[in-house]
Amino acid sequence: MDWPAEERSKEWVEARIREAFGKREALSFRLRDNRYWLPSREEFVLLLHWDWTNHRVYQVDRFDCDDFAATLQMNFRAKLGLNCIGYMDDYSGGHAYCFVLFAEGTWMWLEPQSDMEVWAG
Repeated sequence: MDWPAEERSKEWVEARIREAFGKREALSFRLRDNRYWLPSREEFVLLLHWDWTNHRVYQVDRFDCDDFAATLQMNFRAKLGLNCIGYMDDYSGGHAYCFVLFAEGTWMWLEPQSDMEVWAG
């Protein structure tokens, strides 16, 4: 079942990401879809309680930070039809987490191991 969400264009999403990151020269991203379905921030927080990725047991190299981020992203895509979560590699800190974009044009960094909003940088 696809979650009812706001549809946005690739260009709209790219503009919001560039606004969010400013002029970070090391930023590299690739948008793989032409259309994006984004929930409101309020809806996302409710849906996050539905997803149980954060209840998985951390296992070094078997199910660690990159697996948490990829699993959360894929659960929202496959089960809800929402492609609002980006997978982020922080090479400076050796950690993976998620970037979430909302229909309002706002965003958050999300630590998928705890479902907590984090602040990068």
